[in-house]
Amino acid sequence: MDEITRLRKMRADLIFKARNILDSAESESRDLTAEEDGQFQTMHDEADKLRVKIEEMERAAAQKRADRQMSAEGDLERLTNHGISSSLAIGPSMPGNGLGSPLVSNDHINRAIVAWCRKQYGMPLDESDLYACEIYRQHVDRKFTPESRGLTIRLSNSQRWRTMQARFQQTHRTMHSQNSLSTDSGSSSDIIPEGFVYRLEQAMLAFGGMLQVSELLITDSGNDMPWPTANDTNNKGVILGESVTGSPQSIGNSVDPVFSAVLFQAWKYSSKLVQVSAEILEDSAFDLPSILGAMLGERLGRILNEHCTTGDGDSKPRGIAVAASVGEETDSATAIESDELIDLEHSVDPAYRSNARWMMHDKVVAAIRKLKDEYDQYLWQPGIQQGVPDRLLGYPVVINQDMPDTLEAGAKPVLFGDLSKYKIRLAGQVRNRRLVERYADTDQEGFVSFIRADGDLLDAGTGPVKALHMGAVGS
Repeated sequence: MDEITRLRKMRADLIFKARNILDSAESESRDLTAEEDGQFQTMHDEADKLRVKIEEMERAAAQKRADRQMSAEGDLERLTNHGISSSLAIGPSMPGNGLGSPLVSNDHINRAIVAWCRKQYGMPLDESDLYACEIYRQHVDRKFTPESRGLTIRLSNSQRWRTMQARFQQTHRTMHSQNSLSTDSGSSSDIIPEGFVYRLEQAMLAFGGMLQVSELLITDSGNDMPWPTANDTNNKGVILGESVTGSPQSIGNSVDPVFSAVLFQAWKYSSKLVQVSAEILEDSAFDLPSILGAMLGERLGRILNEHCTTGDGDSKPRGIAVAASVGEETDSATAIESDELIDLEHSVDPAYRSNARWMMHDKVVAAIRKLKDEYDQYLWQPGIQQGVPDRLLGYPVVINQDMPDTLEAGAKPVLFGDLSKYKIRLAGQVRNRRLVERYADTDQEGFVSFIRADGDLLDAGTGPVKALHMGAVGS
């Protein structure tokens, strides 16, 4: 038995023991004692810690497998798969391997990013640094120089997004496969700094849930982007008798489809300043692109997840909790009944339920774990096997910590439906800037990233995502 399997068994045993406490009190028609409630909570807290540890181990294992695969494929095969020529001519006066047409590798591009950071700090560059910068300038960004105050990197690479999302699919149990849409077909955008941008995008994806389950629309520019919608659900065909002509009287009246549009804009977001010490800049042992990418990505991921969950749409995205229509209202302002979750499930049209999942705060999950159906079966079932997510009424559960964490009147703490109908538009550039002299007195440098984004639920009036609304006090 491997370690992950052993931990999964431990988690399942803890949940089983916790449920035995509930079942014992229920069989005696009484509430939990203070001691029993404490034991129950402790067991579920331990189960949650094991879940986090299991997911971390699965991510690490998947990353090792991916790294081995990428190393085996080699630079030539990876570039060929991206449609990039393997013979990028470099002038003969440039230092290199003597072949005259070296491959552009992630190592070259990572080194160019580090060289840019070092140059900004006033440190000297050696021949290999200058060589990497020249490759970056010729084949990625012709305006790039190590002396540039800013560094702009495109995000519009659908192949990279698909690869990264596939890894999340394997290692994050609430991951929903998603599609990316790119208006940039140029091959130069495929050559990106793997350390920096990959970690930035990975950190954004990992944080919160919305960037995992929504569909990402990556565009080259930030122009307003209307998405047309049409609702033709009120129309259906008609049967005709033999040899009957198709006159309006014979085929019946038809109602025109309802056409509308959702407008996606591009609101500017800032990571705020990240301070980097001179020691990190000077010491090549630090993977500076990955460090900066992870820090900046987490910051952008936090604000994007918050706005795409609860944003009011006023100069910011309209969050999914705001856009979702009410599918069921609870009788109580402070509690959820099992039948109400079942009714919420069936408030969503079956056409959307095949791809549906739940979204809620972790504290709300804790409350729902105790609920049973009419057959005395728990609604919430933990994932026991590898790759199988925790489920509620048979559907995966997405934990989003920007959802309401308390059950109170007027709140919408639970969402259900096809969450991929929520679209997040990213204008396909991350702009990175260094602030000169601001932290010179502490021997640090300040870096900041900007990105433009918007989000909204694509709903033509058929309600692909529905919310549970907590009833008013006294209702």
